Amino acid sequence: MKGSNLIAGIGSAAVGIVCLLIALCTETKLDGIFWGLTGAGIALGVMQIFTYFHWNAPKNRARYEALLDEKQIEMHDELKMKVRNQAGRQAYVAGLMIICASMLVFSFLGALGIVENARVFVLYLFGLMIVQFTLSVVIFNRLMKQY
Repeated sequence: MKGSNLIAGIGSAAVGIVCLLIALCTETKLDGIFWGLTGAGIALGVMQIFTYFHWNAPKNRARYEALLDEKQIEMHDELKMKVRNQAGRQAYVAGLMIICASMLVFSFLGALGIVENARVFVLYLFGLMIVQFTLSVVIFNRLMKQY
């Protein structure tokens, strides 16, 4: 396992500890968020560190190499690549449809006076839709240039 995994684990744990210190030293409305980030950062960091040392132990190295070989084969299987691409495309289209439906729902709720500042939600969702569509075109064009 790469040393970058260990560094990422230490970094995640450090972020969790910093959030813990902030949560302990302050009294704000954001304390709940900092406590959540504390748990997530420390738990993720500890798991990454544990995983690094587990797979780098001499008795587990052969098993780790076998897992890497199997993963490499799985990643380059043509059928699975095609299915992954199709699943990604369908998820992208579904995401665009959900964004459009959400814009419509928030427009109705705003017009009925149920949700205040519905225009902000609609504009945010519209921006998200534009960014997602633009990224898909840019990424597609870059990939076409590579192949």
